[in-house]
Amino acid sequence: MNNRKNLITLLVGIMILVLGGLTARGEPYLAVRTGFKCSQCHVNKSGGGKRTSFGVIYTQTYLPRVQVKKKSQKSFFNGAVSEHVSFGGNLRLSNITVFGVDRPRRAYKRDNFFDIPEGNLYLELDVVKDFLMFYMDEIMTPAGAQSREAFGMIHNLPYNGYIKAGRLLLPYGLRLLDDDSFIRQKTGFTYDNQDLAVEVGIEPGPFSLIVSGSNGIGGPGDNNLDKQFTSVGSVVFRHFRIGGSFARNRVPDILRYTYGGFAAAYFGRFTLLGEMDIIEERIKGQEEVRQKQGDKLAAFGEVDILLTRGINLKIAYDYFDPHMEIAEDHRYRLTTGVEAFITQFFQFRALYIFADSVPQKPREREDSLILEFHTFF
Repeated sequence: MNNRKNLITLLVGIMILVLGGLTARGEPYLAVRTGFKCSQCHVNKSGGGKRTSFGVIYTQTYLPRVQVKKKSQKSFFNGAVSEHVSFGGNLRLSNITVFGVDRPRRAYKRDNFFDIPEGNLYLELDVVKDFLMFYMDEIMTPAGAQSREAFGMIHNLPYNGYIKAGRLLLPYGLRLLDDDSFIRQKTGFTYDNQDLAVEVGIEPGPFSLIVSGSNGIGGPGDNNLDKQFTSVGSVVFRHFRIGGSFARNRVPDILRYTYGGFAAAYFGRFTLLGEMDIIEERIKGQEEVRQKQGDKLAAFGEVDILLTRGINLKIAYDYFDPHMEIAEDHRYRLTTGVEAFITQFFQFRALYIFADSVPQKPREREDSLILEFHTFF
């Protein structure tokens, strides 16, 4: 395990040094590669979900390796039903092979299964064109229908500002597609973590600042005056961006602070992303407990290489230290693979994940191979 740790630590060190020398959500690398903010391609200003008309055109014309055209086809489907109503969707089917160890038998084991990590439909209703919008992100499969996001939004305010309220994905850090990444999973800001909230954002020029206030318990039923505060800010230029995030939440007897920074850059065929977060949990009346257990650290680095049009090589590294005061208890994930936008509306991904952890947690040491078919509109 030590040799493997040293190799992976070296890889992440190189990535972090590169990003650190550069004095940041959809896949973030696409936004970085184009130099756009998330709101350029997504209706949801904080990223992810339904695509704007620009995002639809971009995915149909710039991303695909092969353009499928029919003689009778004059245009592509853009999701618009009328001037005020439009739809979108994402469906991902994954075949996952897990390579682990059956500890009682001390033998290698393999598990294989199909999964649907995303099956969503999006609705955008422009109640007042370019001013008041209703938006819904509905999970349709695999576990039945439920809302991921549902909100009303007033936009095109001064400083390119907006206000939205409803059931929201909270703004924090790089909104990666991979919820198993430690900067997503350990901070708690994943696609499975929504809350009832109000969000305010401004995007004047290259700057972006988003803040939100929410119940802090993932839904209704909050019965105290303490609310969760979440924020993310960034400066975006053509070839690089840098930003930071902060969140504070109090649940019974626990005060949790999460904060960190992120950066990204784009040079030729290479796109670099990185994020580092600190997680503090303070137990009410027991400050010494936090000092004894130590804070948590989550870090992420990614290199994306555009091999040719529509074909992306991804190398990503995840690091998690659950107790910064304790040595040799780190977790690692190294992801490498190819992502191909083969035609309009269709993407294929093949990823292999190397995982390592302490011997006491064999499930966290299981490698996996993911083959994913993604259709969208």
